Amino acid sequence: MNHKKLKFSRFLLVLAAFVLYSAMTAGTSQGARVVVDQDFTLVNHTGETIISVLLSPTGASRWRAEDELGDYVLKHNYEIDIVFSPWDDARYWDIRAEFADGTYDEWYGFDLFTVSEITLNKNGTASYR
Repeated sequence: MNHKKLKFSRFLLVLAAFVLYSAMTAGTSQGARVVVDQDFTLVNHTGETIISVLLSPTGASRWRAEDELGDYVLKHNYEIDIVFSPWDDARYWDIRAEFADGTYDEWYGFDLFTVSEITLNKNGTASYR
């Protein structure tokens, strides 16, 4: 093997090693963030009109200030798609629904990495899929 071919072969070997190393460590650098789709459909089976929906990472000390319904209300037996862009990497979230009569209810611990639909029921329970 001549000298030029040997240098080129070494170059290719070093390049392949660098590409493999870069691919293996791409997600581990400081500040790297994996974005997971956490959108879901919220179904109201509470028997009441929901005027506000607040979300919070499970275990947080307060609810996010943003009303996920915006200017809408969610009547009984209706549903709405919640396009959810969380401000942190939390996987589990709690939901607070505020009703037209001034009362509210809260549900805890939804895994928004895997849940695509949450149904809030009139007996204070929820189902999801």
